[in-house]
Amino acid sequence: MDAHKRMLVLDVLAKENRQFIVPIYQREYKWTSEQCNRLIDDIIACSKSNKEHFIGSIVHQLDKDPDLSDLKLYLVDGQQRITTMLLLTKALNLISSEEPDDEDYKYVVSKTNKMLYIDCDDQSKGYKIEPSHNDREIFKAIITANKYSEIEENPIVKKDSLIFNNFKTAYFSFKEHIASGVNIKDDIYTNGFLKLSVVEIQLSHDENAQEIFESINSLGVDLTNADLIRNYLLMSNKNQKSLFENKWKPMQDSLIGETNMEDFVKNFLLMKRSYSIDNKSVYKEFVLYANEHLAEDGEVVRDFLINELYDCAQVFEAFLKESNSYDDDVNTLMKELRDMDQSTAYPFLIRVFLDHK
Repeated sequence: MDAHKRMLVLDVLAKENRQFIVPIYQREYKWTSEQCNRLIDDIIACSKSNKEHFIGSIVHQLDKDPDLSDLKLYLVDGQQRITTMLLLTKALNLISSEEPDDEDYKYVVSKTNKMLYIDCDDQSKGYKIEPSHNDREIFKAIITANKYSEIEENPIVKKDSLIFNNFKTAYFSFKEHIASGVNIKDDIYTNGFLKLSVVEIQLSHDENAQEIFESINSLGVDLTNADLIRNYLLMSNKNQKSLFENKWKPMQDSLIGETNMEDFVKNFLLMKRSYSIDNKSVYKEFVLYANEHLAEDGEVVRDFLINELYDCAQVFEAFLKESNSYDDDVNTLMKELRDMDQSTAYPFLIRVFLDHK
């Protein structure tokens, strides 16, 4: 592990010929306008104080292919921070391009292009970050736009998207600051963007990213138990892409729903255990359960665990909504249980449904 203090723009984002990859097991972009506005406020505060401002850590892991180790950096932690910073960068880039004859604006266009693309002279190589699968199209639509109206009118850009809303927040916030007399080059870019610092932590491909991830999140990063369990099962798994797309994603998107995943895992554990489990202990209990399923080499059999969760999710769907897997009588009875809020029966019923299946 190699850790150093870095200036976010000059040492991290403006460094060409490398790309941050959001691994498939990572959760989607989650920052709201509250966190976005806080970052904008930090930038403006830097320009007023002319002092550095530390915004956290970025942890990435090198690709195991030595030919790609300096090109592809897999984000273990820092996805939200980097993605938001690039949305702010694009907002500043578009505003700057609206004044093509002003030298200050031309300077900012040139500098921000280096932050957005792997190689600003060959934009076909891609963007500085490859977001999670569900965020990719909207992010691309924003980064490739030549003016704000293109983004507003693009049908790909959903108006309830957190990525779009944070870009929009940044765009109009910067315009408002500029209209009030803030200089785009000296104040926002040079004394704002360039004053943000981070700790950059680089892991070799054979270091245990899960341990680092858990250590960081024990300090208060707001992840759900379901997020932690997903990362635990997939982060170091050689089959992570297949398991995510064929097992976890169907669970999260259609069978259970993202907002119900934590409750689902808790009920799964209650079915397996003979004692109560509170919400704070779900992840800890899952790891304890996982450690009961070891291969001959002493490693947890993560493929088995995710398949077991998937089998359980197929029956648990009927506990949450009408399911095509069951007839009208079963769906009616399950609806009555939901209406009566009889969820305490769920762990027992999961076992009944699985035995029937």
